[in-house]
Amino acid sequence: VPRVPTHYSMPPGGRSHAEACGRRNLFFLVFLLAQVAVLVTNVSGPVSRRAPPAEQVNLPSSRCARQKHHPMWMREAQGEKHGLTLLVEQRVRAGEPLKILDPVDCRNATVSDWKGLSWLRDEGTSSSSGSRCRQRQLALAAAHAASPMMRRPASCLTQLGGDLSVWNTEAAGPIHNVLSRLPLRYYVASEFLPSPPEGPGRKSGELVNGVRHEDLQQTSFPDATFDLVLSTEVLEHVPDPYKAHREVLRVLRPGGAHVFTVPFIETVVPDVVMSRRSEHTGRIVHGPGLPAQGLVAPMYHGDPVRPKTGVLVFTLFGQEMVTKLCALGYDVDMRKLENPNLGILGPGAVVFTAWKV
Repeated sequence: VPRVPTHYSMPPGGRSHAEACGRRNLFFLVFLLAQVAVLVTNVSGPVSRRAPPAEQVNLPSSRCARQKHHPMWMREAQGEKHGLTLLVEQRVRAGEPLKILDPVDCRNATVSDWKGLSWLRDEGTSSSSGSRCRQRQLALAAAHAASPMMRRPASCLTQLGGDLSVWNTEAAGPIHNVLSRLPLRYYVASEFLPSPPEGPGRKSGELVNGVRHEDLQQTSFPDATFDLVLSTEVLEHVPDPYKAHREVLRVLRPGGAHVFTVPFIETVVPDVVMSRRSEHTGRIVHGPGLPAQGLVAPMYHGDPVRPKTGVLVFTLFGQEMVTKLCALGYDVDMRKLENPNLGILGPGAVVFTAWKV
């Protein structure tokens, strides 16, 4: 880097003092730009361990360059607290119901049962379908993923039909209630059911009291069975979530999509391992988690199938999840959704669509 001169002498011919100062300022500006370029090169080089800005996970990698099938359909608020308009925030704080168009059943509804602004994605019950915010996120994303398959636009689940084959990894709840009544070519709903205390474990495809058991790591379905697979807050409870993603890829048809939500931490690059199954003993080992951010193992989530114990969390996902899915052969869309008119509010409203190409 050239040394910055500390003084300038008046050249022959008598340039003015102002002109000399202008030349000096221009030279100093060039010097600063060169220094910035060096710093940028050092920070962005291959040896850097700094986490990229969170917004970078929205950018497709070279393996995830799928052209979108539809125009931008979500609204991202700019500079609004919690992603809400002030009017909606005031209504939520006051506990007032909101009037919405429910993307689960395409009906006008009111949304109530707001408990605050801390974690709205699991709150706000719809008066028509009974859906909560996270389920409305999934329904909206699923409808738009299905649109190119049906060759017609859809904005809610009740508009699905035709030749679609759908696997829903939940056999109860508002989304299942709607999908099970639609004129689909093939619809399957399943749960991961606990094994009996004694005897062999359950096999995928087994029916237990009319409910189909499926292990996402090893399903009972043939190759290329489904156009659409739906899962919401399921994969964090799978011991090997990427084995499950490979299995979903196998049972998807080319051009099919897995629409899902998971606990996703945008500010963390690697996945956070909360618990794991030992390769040597087969037993569950807890940790390490991420104690610095309050993520202490073991962690359990509420579960209607296991209401007393809850279900163990194995993984909380970071930015590397998208990279790993691309390496498996998916194209991945990450969408941040926010639309008070559809009852989709608050932070954490992230839905992923992984396409089989």
